[in-house]
Parts: sequence; C-alpha cells; structure tokens
Amino acid sequence: MPIKNLDTIAKLLRIDVAKLHEAAKSETEVEVEIPADLDVLTKAERETRENNLKSTNIEAGKEIMVKELKKATNLEFEGKNPEKFIAEFQAKVLKDANVSVDEKIKERDKTIEGLRKNLGERETMITSLKTEAMQAKADSTLLGMLPKERASILSDAQYLSLIKAEYELTEHEGKPAVKNLKTGEIVKKDTTLEPLAPADVIKGHFESSKWIATQEQGGGAGKGGGRGAGDSQQASGITNMKQFKDYASSKGMDLKGQAAQAELAKITAANPNFDFNTN
Repeated sequence: MPIKNLDTIAKLLRIDVAKLHEAAKSETEVEVEIPADLDVLTKAERETRENNLKSTNIEAGKEIMVKELKKATNLEFEGKNPEKFIAEFQAKVLKDANVSVDEKIKERDKTIEGLRKNLGERETMITSLKTEAMQAKADSTLLGMLPKERASILSDAQYLSLIKAEYELTEHEGKPAVKNLKTGEIVKKDTTLEPLAPADVIKGHFESSKWIATQEQGGGAGKGGGRGAGDSQQASGITNMKQFKDYASSKGMDLKGQAAQAELAKITAANPNFDFNTN
C-alpha cells in the first residue's frame, strides 16, 4: 500500500522527493540516503536546546562584560561574577575617596539614628498638641454645660476642676455620655438605663452639691483643707455667706482665693443648711 505522506517525510529528512517515491514503488529492498549531518528534534527538545544555549550565551556574555569592566577600571580579583565586580568596585571607590567601609556605615547609621530621633520628637510633639487640643475642647464643652444659675462662690475654673475630678466626657454606643471616675461606670437613667445626657449629669451634680444660687440652701464647693484647728473651731458657728465674708475679712483672706474657698468648702460640708443667699 503506497505511503500517503511521502512528500512530508522527504521534506523532514532533507532527501529527494522523487527518489523517495521511486524507492517506495520498488519491489526490492532499496536504501535511501539520508544526510549525515541531519539532526531531527521534537519541539520540546528544540526548546530545551534553545534555552540551554541562551543560558550559556548569557553567562558567557556576563563573563566577557566583567572582563572588560575589570580592564576599564583597573580592578584585579579572582572570578568573573558581576556581583563580585560590584563589591570590588564599591570598595575601590571608597578607598580612592579615603573613606573606609566601616566609617561609611557608621556615618549612615548615625544619619538614620538622627532621623529616627527627629521623627520621634516630632511624633511626641504632635501627640502632645493633639492631647492638649482634645483637652481644651473637652474643657470648653464642660464650661458650656455649667448651669447659668450657678452660685458665685467659686470661679468657673474652680468649678471645672471639681467637675473633672468627678466625671469624664465620653461616648457610649455612639451617644454622648459621662463616665463617673470614681465608679468607672457610665452615668445612666434609672428608668431606661440609657446614658444620661452630659448636661443633665452636670446640672444634677450642681444641684446635689448645692451650688445653685437660687436655692434657699446652698452647698459646698467640694473638698478642701482647713487652716488649722483654731480657725476651724472659730468658723464652726458660721451659718451664712455674710458671716463667712466677715470671717474671711478678719483673717485677711481674699474671698475668691484658694484659702478662702477651701475654708468655705469645709464649713459648708459640715453645715448642710449653710445659707448662700444671706449677703
């Protein structure tokens, strides 16, 4: 039976097509001459050979390049590795500049350390400024919540200081809230257990402390130290604001000063019926 693809075979084997057809028709054994230098490869074999040749050529190219670079830079070292050339060339540049590798590294590390220090100081400063800004904002918010009818026995700064010792503005479940610093708990409504509005918490504290000027009975302005056992005994009979003013004047105390306010706090704490409205 004749071979169908003789032309393809002849082309692949680089032999005469006519001779291959003639040999195929021969009824006797015929030897078809195939070129001695013929090299037939599969696609995979060809790709492998090409990759190997490419790798070989690249390595050869690198070696030639390093050889030329060594010649151009007057460098002498064993091997033809590009990385080795780079290291040797760097060392030569530093040596020519009279700078040792160790000194260069130390200088670099010193620069990096200086940058880190400056960055740390800057971050600390920014954090401090942010904290101060947040505190100022919180103080401003608290001052805005002080009841308008507050008694004049203390300055706003003193009221603020006392409030901050008791409470802290915060949030609870996305709503403005107040934390009781003594208990660590959020101040909540007794009925719904929802956070009590900060302004209501502050007003309630003023009322419970009797710092509201319109009330018939005033209250203390917080805890404070006395001026001594003798003075405390002398002040124990004071029951209203007029008597306290006379007492403070006799002691040479500034009515709005810290000493007078501390004494007033002590007197009102001992006398819950102290009358702030008698001037």
